[in-house]
Parts: sequence; structure tokens; C-alpha cells
Amino acid sequence: MKYLLVILFILPTLAFSQVTDTCFTTKELQDVAFTIDSLSLADSVNNVLITQQRVSLASQARLISLDSLELTYKTKQIELLKTNINIYVAREKEFLPKWYDNKMLYFTGGIVSTLLTTNLIIKVFKQ
Repeated sequence: MKYLLVILFILPTLAFSQVTDTCFTTKELQDVAFTIDSLSLADSVNNVLITQQRVSLASQARLISLDSLELTYKTKQIELLKTNINIYVAREKEFLPKWYDNKMLYFTGGIVSTLLTTNLIIKVFKQ
């Protein structure tokens, strides 16, 4: 019991003797409060900026994916247009007049056949 009383009286004395008294002036307290407030404001501003940057990065990533998709579609469109041009060229080759579609050939052939026919008729009637 004696030890218990000693512990109860000495222990609180030792505990309180270790605490040093730190007295701050009101100016120092105001400076500390101002520093805490300014750091808190700077932290909130930084948090807002970080959030805005994350939103901006997400928007940029979406834009990049849309751009790559658009490039893919443009490449496919270019390939299809080249195929279309090749088809038009082949069609034009088909519609070009052939050697036997020449109007001068038919005109000359008509004149020659008419002359030969009339010449033949004349020879037949002369005999």
C-alpha cells in the first residue's frame, strides 16, 4: 500500500514536470493561424486544379480515341474511293468505241457496197 501511495503521488508529479511551458504571443498565434489558413486554401485550390486536370486528361483521351477512329474511317474511305476510281476507269475502257464502231468505216463500207451493188446490177442488165 505504501508503494501504491508513492506511485500515486510521484507519478503525476513526474508527468507534469516533463511538460514545458510554451507561451506564444498573440502575434505568433495569429501568424500560425494565418499560415494554417493560407496552407488550407492552397491545398483546396490544388485539389480543384488536380480535379480539373483529371477531367481534362479524360477529355483528351476521349478526343484521341475519336481521332484515331476518324483516321481509320478516312483510310477506309480512301481505299473505297480508289476502288471506285478503278471501276470507273474499267467501265470507261469498256465504253470506248472499238475499231469496228468507227462511223467512217460504216460510211465507207456503205459507199463501197452501194457502188459494188450498182456495178453488179449494171453488169447483170448489160448481158
